[in-house]
Amino acid sequence: MKKAEVYLARVGNSKETGLIEGLKRLYRELALPVEDRLVAVKLHFGEKGGTAFLRPIYAGVVVDEIRNGGGKPFLTDTNTLYVGSRSNAVEHMDTAMHHGFIPPVVDAPIVIADGLRGREQTSVEFEGGKHFQRALLGSAIVQADILVGLSHFKGHEMTGFGGALKNLGMGLGSRAGKEMMHGDTKLQVNPEKCIGCGACMANCPAGAITMEGNGKGGSEEEGTGEDGKMDGEDGKKNHAFIDQEKCIGCGECLSVCPKRAIKGGRSLWGGSFAELQEKMVEYAWAYLQDRKDRAGFINFVLDVAPRCDCLPWSERCVAHDLGILASRDPVALDQACMDLLVEQEGRDPFKEVNGIDWSIQLEHGEKLGLGTRSYTLKDVAPRK
Repeated sequence: MKKAEVYLARVGNSKETGLIEGLKRLYRELALPVEDRLVAVKLHFGEKGGTAFLRPIYAGVVVDEIRNGGGKPFLTDTNTLYVGSRSNAVEHMDTAMHHGFIPPVVDAPIVIADGLRGREQTSVEFEGGKHFQRALLGSAIVQADILVGLSHFKGHEMTGFGGALKNLGMGLGSRAGKEMMHGDTKLQVNPEKCIGCGACMANCPAGAITMEGNGKGGSEEEGTGEDGKMDGEDGKKNHAFIDQEKCIGCGECLSVCPKRAIKGGRSLWGGSFAELQEKMVEYAWAYLQDRKDRAGFINFVLDVAPRCDCLPWSERCVAHDLGILASRDPVALDQACMDLLVEQEGRDPFKEVNGIDWSIQLEHGEKLGLGTRSYTLKDVAPRK
């Protein structure tokens, strides 16, 4: 397979090298055939309480470029599996508008791809999968003519990082599709770290979490023991327990735990988290298998958070702003983002924080034929 073309606009300090101008040039390099076509702009609207999600002004620039090319853009995402502000279309659209994805900023309507309750899905068959032979995708995205993926490149507690592949694979899955991907990813609690705050129990969509002890959740500040944990009526420290039979592996408990007391039921470097990456990539392949000439991807390596934008709060960035990258090849794009980020920082910030071998998703994507890890890099807005 020949090398993929990846385009770069680094953070600059002038109009010619600024990110808005750079983003316009990146989009034009993709040369997507958008005229008279419905164009799905796939992005993540962020969870209420967070601030590190993709800025609406960037989506607005891409939408304007699509309209200038005669396309008919709409912003889209699928509903979440976990409990939050985006688990149904009403709250999802309310969150998007609350975060500034509104007509004065982004001249495009919002269409939640899997409908009101996440049940509007299309079954897509594909060959070559290690885990699946079909995927359940949000119907609106399947029906679109062109896809432009806008991804905030950041860390992720279950896949190492989230970029174009995660935005495409996990992001296109309906609620049932997300459960297919997460289903074997069993999680468990380290009782020594757990403070019994109840955040995991309150956010579990499957009702798989209970409290051992007095059964009541507290908060970090309310802990009564010397170690900050609540005492149960039986004298034991209060801590969460995950029923492995009920757990659907969505990872929301992992995200909301303030003490990082939850981990994968198997190894963080293999087993369930490795399989999750592979399943996610197979969903991306299900969509792209016959659409490679009608899809393009843009990654924003800015506000580089350590974990997912699904969190209802934002954390300190783990790397400096790098810039924006684009490609028709999502595997090459994610590989280039990681290569440049590690080169810039002199370390792998995501592996330091999350301890995940993120290369699994790239290797599996390459094996499936989704793309290549080999690429050439072109700077569209070189510094002077």
